[in-house]
Amino acid sequence: MHNNLKLFIILLIYYFFVNVTNASIKTNSMDTIKKSLEEHQGHLLVNKSKTKSVPLKIANVTKINFVRPKLKKKKTEAKIITLEQVRSWAKAISDKLFENEKQFVRRDILLKGFADIKSEVRNGTAIVDKTTNILNELLERRGRAAESIMRKAEELAANKIPPPSDYTFVRSDDIDVLKQEEKQGKELELPLNCSSLNKVKLTSSVHFDANVSLEYTSVHVALEVFECDPRVLEHVYWTEGLLSTFRENYAQDATLDFQYMCSAQGFLRHYPAALWQNMYKLKTDGEYLYDCRLRPWYVSASGAPRDVLILLDASGSMNSSNLVIAEQFTLALLSALTDDDQVNVLRFNVVVESPIPCFNEKLVPANHVNSAAMMAALKHQKAVNETKMDNVLTYSVHLLNKQRKAKDTPTSCQQAIVMLTDSLYDNYTELMHRIDPDGSIRLFVLWLHDRFGVRDNTRLYAGSAACERDGYYAELVTDSDVTEQVMSILRVMERPLVAQRKHRLRVYSDVYANVEDPRRSEYYWQQKENAEQTFRYGELRRNKDKFLATEKLYGDYIHIRQLDNYGHYYEGEDVNYRLQISVSVPIFDHSTSENITKILGEYPVNRLLGVAGVDIPIDHLKLILPYYLLGAGGSLSIVDHRGNIVIHENAKVVFDGDILKPGYRTVDFLDVEQPAADRLPRDYPQDWYEFRKELVVDHPSGHRTMETKSIFENGMRAIIEKKDYYWKRVMDHYTVVVALPKYNTRHAVPDAAFTQQLAKETFKILHDTEFSVHPEWLYCQYVDPHFETKKEEIIHFIKRRRDEANFAMRKIKHLFSPIKPSLLEKTYQCNEDLMARLCKEIIATGPWMEIDNIEGEHSLGSIMTFFASAR
Repeated sequence: MHNNLKLFIILLIYYFFVNVTNASIKTNSMDTIKKSLEEHQGHLLVNKSKTKSVPLKIANVTKINFVRPKLKKKKTEAKIITLEQVRSWAKAISDKLFENEKQFVRRDILLKGFADIKSEVRNGTAIVDKTTNILNELLERRGRAAESIMRKAEELAANKIPPPSDYTFVRSDDIDVLKQEEKQGKELELPLNCSSLNKVKLTSSVHFDANVSLEYTSVHVALEVFECDPRVLEHVYWTEGLLSTFRENYAQDATLDFQYMCSAQGFLRHYPAALWQNMYKLKTDGEYLYDCRLRPWYVSASGAPRDVLILLDASGSMNSSNLVIAEQFTLALLSALTDDDQVNVLRFNVVVESPIPCFNEKLVPANHVNSAAMMAALKHQKAVNETKMDNVLTYSVHLLNKQRKAKDTPTSCQQAIVMLTDSLYDNYTELMHRIDPDGSIRLFVLWLHDRFGVRDNTRLYAGSAACERDGYYAELVTDSDVTEQVMSILRVMERPLVAQRKHRLRVYSDVYANVEDPRRSEYYWQQKENAEQTFRYGELRRNKDKFLATEKLYGDYIHIRQLDNYGHYYEGEDVNYRLQISVSVPIFDHSTSENITKILGEYPVNRLLGVAGVDIPIDHLKLILPYYLLGAGGSLSIVDHRGNIVIHENAKVVFDGDILKPGYRTVDFLDVEQPAADRLPRDYPQDWYEFRKELVVDHPSGHRTMETKSIFENGMRAIIEKKDYYWKRVMDHYTVVVALPKYNTRHAVPDAAFTQQLAKETFKILHDTEFSVHPEWLYCQYVDPHFETKKEEIIHFIKRRRDEANFAMRKIKHLFSPIKPSLLEKTYQCNEDLMARLCKEIIATGPWMEIDNIEGEHSLGSIMTFFASAR
């Protein structure tokens, strides 16, 4: 109780004290304000007048609650950064970087190491000459290998003997499988399977990019060919004698890739023996469509360039089954022609026209892009009206005569009309004599009809006209007739080349993907689209309302728009298709009789046995080209005689990671060399068209300066600069092109050979040093790479050069032995010039690499110093 009373008294005193203090402050405050106002008024009066004045008395002052208004913050205007400020910042950064470089990079030590190494201006002409010499020597070696296969094949064919009754051969499709003998019914005259039951031991080879055996050859038979046909087995049997030549070629040059002979009977014998499925990069469940007789290197070697006009009957009498077979035949024939051939597909009834309007009145190159466009357009055409055959033939002959007079048409070019029709109502022999008196145009007539349908005089009229024009007549009834008739047409058009058997033509192919077929890529793309459709249909069935919601449909629409505007972007690793070129030569039979038509029977003609060839993978070719001479910003490319690229750093042959682009073989030089001016796709400045014409057509060698847009890092960075282009032709088929920028014209040129003493000095410095080299250049390398990294490989060969006084720069002769060779006995090749340059620069930078302790402070964070060379 007493304590509570004390607390109450204290609170009361505190309350009284606070009130009195506030009142005092309030009174004092009012008096102070009043006095201040009176003084201020007096000052105002004195300032206004120099006369005596009486200041006013402030009688009443009232304090009000004043709320200060919120002041709006003034927007600070952006200050313009002047050029002088930028220069000062740049100088400060430059001084700091130079200070750090002087402290950590130690330029003086590097320059001292390179003091005895001379430098010179890059010579584009010298680089082109060196590259063409390398390419010319490689093509010559591969050409001699192909010709040795050709000579051996002709010798074997002239002395062939029938195969044993139980003969079997090693087939590439099941070479690594131990097979069991199949029981066969007594009613069958021929066996169903003629492949060997034995299993061949294969080893994985990086060089051949497949599982191979160097002890055997193996055979791949086309899908349409019956392997146990006695006519086929006869040729398979005698071609086994090619093994000795294959092995001899490989023994002389272990850098050789696949050697082969494609027989006109429809099989490919290749060395070394390899598992066929293993060579496909695109894994799909589609059939293996490979037929060596339809590959560009075979068709080019087996005949002169061709002008082919395919006439499709589009009259109302053509039923749906005839149209389907006609389209299948057209596709097969277009696929068999090469890019050197000219072709067009014309539909005829009362008018004659191409399904693509811009292809009228001309023939176009028979490349995959043009062929695919024509086949796609045919699907939307209908058969109507009647046929005016006189107008059709007259127009066709006129078009071919016009093509023959074109400036770029070779004199040896073959011209042919291939007509697919369901009926002929007249004999057009006299008409063809009148419109083509020289008889330079062949005529092939393929009769489309129902096997059990109505017969008319088509056989008589077509046979007479075709035979008179050095072609032939045949019936096209079922799907199985398509490939056979295409091959028959190609064989007839081979004869002018076969007649000149003493002049052997070497054919250098354009670039292509080993065993891949564009039709498999198209099939695979359809599979992907089908899988997408299946997934979307499943989503629709699970939740229809959500799948068809406005937000979902709008999102899909925006996604498609982005793909259309910016293209498809694939973040995975692209499939590395084995791109290559080939050298091939035709193989002729010494016999001169063959049954070419049912009417004529045996007729004296020259016959093509097949084509021999050797592959040159692009990766192998890149190894030996002197990229190290180009320097930063320089480029080296190879184009073929049509201006399409064979090698180029901007070539992109794969779409969506694993699909081979349909037109990958027909990418023009101007499509990858970008002019500096911004223009629409394929709308190039006139000076670039002139430059292309000089490079591809007019001048075998030359030099020209062009303003270009150089693309780096997959299109993420680009610069506009002037470049000097140098070019030179090789074998009248390829052209080497070197482009050098106007800047960075000087480079170091160590004057040394890859000597034993140089290797000793280099090994002392290098074996404990971290370094890396260009992954695609040839320094020193075993033909079948042995080491996992380039670093290990280079150290190994420097050590070998140090220890071996008589070290050879190239050892490419292979020794066949049952004993596995040791590492030192394996074949290899070295680039002496590049190895010498590398060693000299390693020695020059040796003192710089030995300094580890760097004194002093630095303010730029963690610093790593390195030396990057053009080697």
